[in-house]
Order: sequence, then C-alpha cells, then structure tokens
Amino acid sequence: MGESGGERGGPGPGIALALSGGAARSIAHIGVLKVLVEAGIPICGLAGTSGGAMIGALFAAGYPIVDLERDAVGLEWRRLAELRPHPLGIASKRRLGEFLERRIGDLAFRDLRIPMAVVATNLTSGERQVFDRGPLIPPIEASCAVPEFYRPVELEGQVFVDGGVVDPLPVETARALTGRPVIGVSVLQRRPHDGLPRRAWHLVGQICEAVQYELVRRSAPAADLFVEPEIGSYPYFALENAPGLMAAGAAAMRAQLDRLQSLLQGAGD
Repeated sequence: MGESGGERGGPGPGIALALSGGAARSIAHIGVLKVLVEAGIPICGLAGTSGGAMIGALFAAGYPIVDLERDAVGLEWRRLAELRPHPLGIASKRRLGEFLERRIGDLAFRDLRIPMAVVATNLTSGERQVFDRGPLIPPIEASCAVPEFYRPVELEGQVFVDGGVVDPLPVETARALTGRPVIGVSVLQRRPHDGLPRRAWHLVGQICEAVQYELVRRSAPAADLFVEPEIGSYPYFALENAPGLMAAGAAAMRAQLDRLQSLLQGAGD
C-alpha cells in the first residue's frame, strides 16, 4: 500500500495536474490533456481521484490521446462494470480492471512515464489514502468505487471506496508529488434536477454532485490555476455525451493558456 512518500520529481519546467472525479463527466479531462499536449506544456506529474485517476493513469502510461478519444466515444458502462447485485453495490470492478489492463498492461506506478498518485477513501481508517507505488490498477479500482454502484475494494486487509468521498480534487497531492505549479481540473458542477430520481444510481449521482462540489470549492483555491469545463448540463453517468464533454474540456483549457504561460514564466524566474 503506497501512502505518498512526499515530493517526487523535484523542481523543473512544467506543471502538475490534479484531476477530479465525476463519473462520465471525467471524459472532459481528455480534452484538457489534448490541449496541453498540443500547446507543448510539459506535464511533470498527475494526481487523480476516481474517473480522474483512470484518465490520468492511461495518459501517464503513454496511452495516446487519439486512442483515449476513440475509446471515450465508444464507451459503454457494460465495458466498465459487471452488473452483479450485492448488498454493497450493484456492480463488480472486474471489467474496469480488464479495460485498463487491455490498454496499458499490468503496470506498477514505477513503470509510468509520468509520476502519478491515486487518491481513494480508506473506510477502515476513515481517512484519505494516497497510492503512488506498487501495482497501479487495484488503487484505481478503489478510487473509482462509487458507493452503491461499485462494491468497495479490499486491499491488504483494508477497505476502500471512491476517493471523491474525501478528496475529489487532489491539489495538494499533486503539489507534493512534483513541487510544480498545479492545474486543478474539476468536472464536478451543480446541475438542476426536476422531481425525484428515477433510479438508485441517479440518486447516488445527485448526492455525489452535491457533496463533492462543496469539497471542490474548498480545495480549488489551493490550485495555481483552476479549470472548470462548462459541463453542468451533462448527467453524471451519461457516457454517450463523450464528444461534448471532450470539447468542453478542451475549450476550458484553451481559454486558460495565456494565464498558464504567464504562470510558468513566473515559476521559472
């Protein structure tokens, strides 16, 4: 179990990214990453929670942006979750792990091209858990274990769920990992809802939106640059909105490039 060992990567050019969770909305992170790559901004480290951990890990492993875009457009929940009703969740994590392994293999954190940390919630201790060493995929499964949807994940005798329960936007984790300026990217926004939820997972999504949005509001000011794509109209679990989500992420990051360049120039002085 890899509790963060502090700064890794050290001073140097570039930035660190803190990628929030947000279920299907996490697809917007792909648009953000694409703009940074096209602009030639060095990414020295990533910290991710839930969906942000999944997207971040694929990118950190060297999985091409064009393949991320292609996968996102064709993504369905049946490829990420095996519906097997259980008192602790309606889906198992098996297909999520298989999805990642087919694309990047059974990697460890040390194999990544870019240093990364994954944030999960340790239900055994009731605290945030930061993973940055050892096998990569099990901590991502833990970080993505949305309560009532995925079952909790057991690792080394302790029980973990979605990192968004305690830290949906891991800004300080990204800073500790690299010592570089941090771009915080949040895909968690309030969205108006009419009437009662139609399904249990709709209810879970609305609860996650409300609670995690408030946590993001507290952590966002710690970021050197905060990026918030305009995706409030997209439902929490609607994967079919991938093109719009990626476009919104790209637009939000593109609008901040001038500020980012100024930030990097200031960091280099």
